Amino acid sequence: MIPFIRMIGAQTGQGFCALLLAPSLLSLLPAGLFIAHAAPMPLFESGFETADEFSDWTSALAPWDVVTSGGAFSGTKSAMLEGATSTRDSYILRQEVSSVGYENLTLSFYYKQTGLEAGDVIRVEWYDGSSWHTVGTIAGATGSADDSVDWVFASYNLPESASDNSGLAFRFVAEIASSDIFRLDEVVLEGEPLVIEVPTTQVTGFKWNDVDGDGSKDENEAGLAGWEITALNRESEETIATTTDATGAYVLEVPAGSWEITEAVVRGWEQVAVTYNGERIADEEQDEVGCLVSWNVEQLFKIDPVCDFYNRLLPEEPTATTTDGTPNETPDDEDSDEKDPGDGDDSQTTTGTRVTNRAPAGRVLGAATSTMSGTCGMYLDQYLRLGQATDQFEVSKLQLFLASQRIYTPLSSVGVFDAVTDRNVRAYQAMKPGEILVPWVTAGFMEAPLPTGYVYMTTRHTINNLVCPGSESLPTLR
Repeated sequence: MIPFIRMIGAQTGQGFCALLLAPSLLSLLPAGLFIAHAAPMPLFESGFETADEFSDWTSALAPWDVVTSGGAFSGTKSAMLEGATSTRDSYILRQEVSSVGYENLTLSFYYKQTGLEAGDVIRVEWYDGSSWHTVGTIAGATGSADDSVDWVFASYNLPESASDNSGLAFRFVAEIASSDIFRLDEVVLEGEPLVIEVPTTQVTGFKWNDVDGDGSKDENEAGLAGWEITALNRESEETIATTTDATGAYVLEVPAGSWEITEAVVRGWEQVAVTYNGERIADEEQDEVGCLVSWNVEQLFKIDPVCDFYNRLLPEEPTATTTDGTPNETPDDEDSDEKDPGDGDDSQTTTGTRVTNRAPAGRVLGAATSTMSGTCGMYLDQYLRLGQATDQFEVSKLQLFLASQRIYTPLSSVGVFDAVTDRNVRAYQAMKPGEILVPWVTAGFMEAPLPTGYVYMTTRHTINNLVCPGSESLPTLR
């Protein structure tokens, strides 16, 4: 089974991100991890809306047909079966689908039936890789008492042995005679991915306006709001960033590993001191330093890392004047690349995790700073997802990008957005939860930052700006 991993806050209990874990690693997971269930995800969906009849099904034996007459539950089409002979024959609509990585499977659909009599039956069956099993039946009765005027919803929970099954299949077997009619629409097989919840620890601290520059918090010294604090993993180079609140406080949720906590020092300010759990940090080789936080799962709830930063405003340099009292504009002033704080120049470089160039005033995390590029355009033009009609060229470009990220499983049908492409999109979303998933949680559209497989606003924006920086502006979520 290929489960998902979701990191949860050790103190907040809130989901942070999700990653894929190979089955061979399950036995290596340390103690202290928690098992939970994610929201159900579709493994197969069919509303019979494809251009080619039953093209998304493994097989459909005549007289199964796709029709537009008689109405559909949704869309314009539905599947219909009408008995062809006076004797009761068996007609089958079948679908093969792998449930590897999923459990708690549910098969649901909408149906109508007309003319089914005693002895007529539609059996809903599933295949475990070696034999078929009946999970539910729709039986006829004497007369027309059981005829369906409206669409009827049916849902069946498949047994545990259907979970994590590469040989899974299901089918509708109709044993009906002439003038018996059975309609089918919106067939969905969904399951829950197994979730391994990995604890995180909180790194907390304050950013102080150290007015007197003594490296300690005095009564009259307040916190600095809107400054960026970053955690950098020293092995994977993953970064997690946040900004200080109105009091100068910040919180970073980090999983196990070795992390350096640093600040983006604003031009016109200087770093006076950094303390880790109250102890001052010194580095003679660096102008600015940070805190090193290392922990593993076994240390959970045993550490309480606090990293505080102390900064003070540099005094303004006197402006040279001419004899008449006006500012002296020298050639150096004209050629200077320096800009005033807040003028939009937010460039900064780092060596390891150390800030070596001054940055501008703190900005809201996630705010767009790039402009539309004139040298390249948007890589993806459409929103893409499983179960929707999609442009093959757009899907091919998406698959090429996923392959470049080394999380792409090759497909037999390039240009087709199938279940494997869906899983790869979810894996990519799990790699960048802060950019793709967390904004939806913050905006109130999602309860937890779990991958969806839908290449929608934030996913497309992230991909486009990685391929061509500045090619798509930050979207307004809706």
